[in-house]
Amino acid sequence: MKGKLVTDTPVLSVVVPLFNEVEGIQIFAQGLRSVLDGMEITYEVIFVDDASTDQTSTAVTALSWSNARVAILARNVGHQAAIDAGLKMAHGEFILTMDGDGQHPVGLIPDLMRAAIDYKVDIVYTVQLNRKNDPLGKRLSALAYYRIMRWLTGVPLKDSQADFRLMRSRVLVAIDSVPGDRVLRLLLPSVGFTSTTITYEVHDRIAGKGRFGLRRQMAIASQSLMSFSAKPLRLVASIGFALSLLSVIWFAFVLVTYASQRTIVGWTSVMTAVLLVGGLTLLSLSVVGAYVARIHDMMKKHPRYFVSRIEHSDQSLPPPTT
Repeated sequence: MKGKLVTDTPVLSVVVPLFNEVEGIQIFAQGLRSVLDGMEITYEVIFVDDASTDQTSTAVTALSWSNARVAILARNVGHQAAIDAGLKMAHGEFILTMDGDGQHPVGLIPDLMRAAIDYKVDIVYTVQLNRKNDPLGKRLSALAYYRIMRWLTGVPLKDSQADFRLMRSRVLVAIDSVPGDRVLRLLLPSVGFTSTTITYEVHDRIAGKGRFGLRRQMAIASQSLMSFSAKPLRLVASIGFALSLLSVIWFAFVLVTYASQRTIVGWTSVMTAVLLVGGLTLLSLSVVGAYVARIHDMMKKHPRYFVSRIEHSDQSLPPPTT
């Protein structure tokens, strides 16, 4: 039986952030549509084009899929903010977030729905079974990210817990008032919603190469840390206390060597003091500055994204220009 056309409130909203996925988006959309049509529920699909530099938005609009919309962001704001933009537009009783590169298996969607309904949970998380196909550097950085985040934030975040998840609409209502750059993979487990987890095998990308490089990994790690933990501030304070004790011991040693006239006057003690105090000062200022910058961004209340237009994929396209 075909999936039902969205009328009022759909049962399921699917949010798919996209960035330069023109090569594989049609294949992905065909697979997603086949699964959703077979579920016998009303649904909507919200593609969020994160200011792609290729023809991704045009390819999505050309799908002729009445249940699908594409929100085209005016500038590139990153994966997490693009997901947030799609969530603001979702109206379903259940909301699913997944990537549009084919690595998140669309065939798992019915299982996620069944798990949420059968277990009566608010969130169904997914966890990758293995990352053997990822480059060694990406595997190591991912392992470090999850372990460091658990240690610094105390959030029960599982290794390889992806942004491929299903939520009930009341979850979005509960977190709607959270300001700033929201990192859902940490925010949702930290609140304590009822949940269950499903494992899956990561599929190969439909086309192209992964764009979540080291720079973006570092950016989301920094964003996650600043959002959920003040431990860096306490860590700096502990380091400062330890260095203060070390400085007292070193000063006593300098006095002893000066009294016994066994050292060149001034140079060693001055350089040591400069390095210790200067290094600690710079480290402290960098951490404090990061928090102050985050407070500044939250207080000015500027929008993190702007949807330049919304198009339905079943509208007629203008003829190509020659």
